[in-house]
Amino acid sequence: MSKEFGIDIGGKYSMLALWKRDMLIGNADGAPSRFLTDDKSNLSKTRVCFANREVFMNNHALTKYSSAYGSSIGGCFEFYPPQTQEDISFFNEFSPSTVGYDGDITFFNIATGGQPQQPVCIYVPASFYFEYLFYCTLKSNDDLYYSRMKIAAEQKSSGNVYAICYPDYFGKREQQILRNTLRWNNYGNLLLVRNMLPAILHYGYYNGRSGAFQHPTRVVFVDSGFAHTSFAVVTFTASRCELEYLDAVRSVSGRHSLQAMTRAAMGDRLEDFKSNRRTYIRGLDTLEKEVVNVNTPHADVVSIDLADILDDDDADMVEVELDQYNACAEGMFAAFRQALARMVAFIKTRASGKVNSVVPIGGNMRVLRLQSILLEAIAPVFDGPALLTQTMNMDECFAVGAALLAHLANTQRLAVQKAAAALFVDDSLASAQLKQRLHSPAAEAYEVALAEYAEVKVPETAEDPRLDASELDVRLAIASIHVEEGRMAALHLQCSEVENLVMECEELKQSSSVCDDAEKVIRDFKEECGRRGVWREARFEGKDTRNGKWWKRTKGAMEEGCNELRTLKAGFDALNEKATKMIRYTNRSRLSFGDMFALDVEMKQWKQRFVAAEKKVKDAFELGLYEIVNRSK
Repeated sequence: MSKEFGIDIGGKYSMLALWKRDMLIGNADGAPSRFLTDDKSNLSKTRVCFANREVFMNNHALTKYSSAYGSSIGGCFEFYPPQTQEDISFFNEFSPSTVGYDGDITFFNIATGGQPQQPVCIYVPASFYFEYLFYCTLKSNDDLYYSRMKIAAEQKSSGNVYAICYPDYFGKREQQILRNTLRWNNYGNLLLVRNMLPAILHYGYYNGRSGAFQHPTRVVFVDSGFAHTSFAVVTFTASRCELEYLDAVRSVSGRHSLQAMTRAAMGDRLEDFKSNRRTYIRGLDTLEKEVVNVNTPHADVVSIDLADILDDDDADMVEVELDQYNACAEGMFAAFRQALARMVAFIKTRASGKVNSVVPIGGNMRVLRLQSILLEAIAPVFDGPALLTQTMNMDECFAVGAALLAHLANTQRLAVQKAAAALFVDDSLASAQLKQRLHSPAAEAYEVALAEYAEVKVPETAEDPRLDASELDVRLAIASIHVEEGRMAALHLQCSEVENLVMECEELKQSSSVCDDAEKVIRDFKEECGRRGVWREARFEGKDTRNGKWWKRTKGAMEEGCNELRTLKAGFDALNEKATKMIRYTNRSRLSFGDMFALDVEMKQWKQRFVAAEKKVKDAFELGLYEIVNRSK
């Protein structure tokens, strides 16, 4: 059964959503809701180091990082404090990793292998940890290399559909890096979409179904995230959305809000604060929360303990007033006014020139001054008192909108006009079947169109030699990972072959019809000769005659074969235990081809010797019965 996923690559977070029975949930297999939100109590549990910067992995579906966008990064997992058993269980179930204890610390191994004491490097294009989400989605067991390669190879036949929305400021160069990496990793059935389309679709589709758009309704979307701010003007009807305006600016973002709070709080200690990487990163996390606190209605002022941030007992407690913060953020506010002025000027040129709703999205829209600037700018074209009609920090609309897009496309209920598709949707990695469904929608499909008069300004990344170098690093890193995956897959195959050989040897040992008791075999031989009337004790036992020498050789062969069988059976349990421990209970990254080859040779030699010993006893017994007839005459 196919699954439909939406993945949002954001400037601060990455988020995954799954379509499930006409509803959307926030993790691949229905994890508890508390794992899906920005749980402040869990925020610092998992620390990752990317390009000498500390990064916080929050509850799988969310990724918070401090590195600059537009660059490739190499990173490693560091130790982090122990978690509850419930958290460990959740990680083990959904994470592409091994989570365990080592004394009083908990360690976390990512899917590319390595030991806790030797953090492993991972490479992701364009500073986004999206591949982690695939790992979370696809991981099936602890054999990480083999599972990842095997499951990725099966993706095209699995029927799973992914829609990945990426920021509006992603240029063609960054899109190509993202596309190449997905292609290299063999993920199929993918639609890449600019992030405003999923948000618009999410808002319009559900409101349209609920009957909210009895008449054409113009809505303004303002998404101010950690890396940039996007603006969109869209007109909705019950089953259609028409995009009229799109713009994006990088000078208004959560990063700029954080810089403003940092300047306001640190004052003349700013350079000292930046000089210590560890306290700087930890301090930014604290200051980011204070951006929210100072912008809480009626708060006006926040108190910040610099002693905790700077790890300096002599540091003072400082107070940051809202006006002080706003003064430090004035450059961002000016850029916001300019972008809004361009949008409002466009709206005034339209027939009605009015807006019915304003939808703020993203954590940076918590900044009260941005809200007031937005309401002030939109008031002249707003149909009635200007109101903000959406819950703040609605980042989920991108991931769940992408999942909705994947679902509607997969079920032929989405009709994206060619002009809009050319701007927003890249289906280069989609299967032929998905493309056919996307391009041949059903009659009742929800329509996404681009107005003939639309004004669309999507900033694209300029050609940058650093991006070329980054892409080369990514190619080399992914190539080395694939080489290692191939090695691990071959090792897994060898382990499977040895395991089958062990089972064959076990069955051979259990089903053997040859007795390993030499005295009993000789006694049975004499009894069989007696029944045939061919045994003459005096002729064969204790005589230095031709018959006596023959019997000595025959009896010796039986004894030698039985002794060999007894020795092999006695040693098999230890050999079986050794093989089981290596194959089933040892991480593949700790095994070597040499170890497995030696075990394979050892098991084959055991089997060969066991079969030879059985044959020796059988041949001596049966040939002896044949020859003794002639010797008894």
